[in-house]
Amino acid sequence: MEETKKITIEISGMSCPACAETIQNGLSNAEGVTESEVIFETRKAAVVSSISLEEISKIVEGLGYGVIKE
Repeated sequence: MEETKKITIEISGMSCPACAETIQNGLSNAEGVTESEVIFETRKAAVVSSISLEEISKIVEGLGYGVIKE
């Protein structure tokens, strides 16, 4: 079994709570993601998964949003 880790990312381009729901659904349905929570007010997503930050970023970007890299 692959090791899971919690990754928190900041997301750009969310303009409403429905955007957060779209991102959360996209992340939740991704292979390797155990848990995800996207909070519109903070523009952040917390993801528990066995996939990398780069793979999570690709999912979010594929949905039409951006990931703010620090």
